Amino acid sequence: MSSMLRSLQETHGIDVEVTYRALPFTPMAKLYLINGKEAMFSYYTVMRREAQIIGRTMNIYDPGALGPVRLFGTEERDEDTVFVEQSYLWFNSIWETVSTEMTFM
Repeated sequence: MSSMLRSLQETHGIDVEVTYRALPFTPMAKLYLINGKEAMFSYYTVMRREAQIIGRTMNIYDPGALGPVRLFGTEERDEDTVFVEQSYLWFNSIWETVSTEMTFM
């Protein structure tokens, strides 16, 4: 996905920065923050399943398909503006404390 986003700069002159970070827990929701003005939010349905990890069968908890997605915007109602602002604060607190940087080869 990052290569597709980076190609926007070449094809359309849009500056794109992609950074990946990991969390030490299963996320319970999906949140997209868009240009400081919008937030798309949805809960995950967490499912228990078996997975092969380093040759061992283990039970893991995996976020499943998205539920209904809700779009919030800062130009709509006051509640939406508060939700978007709080979402940015929450995201930044997770990003700056418990997430760790990831690199892909």
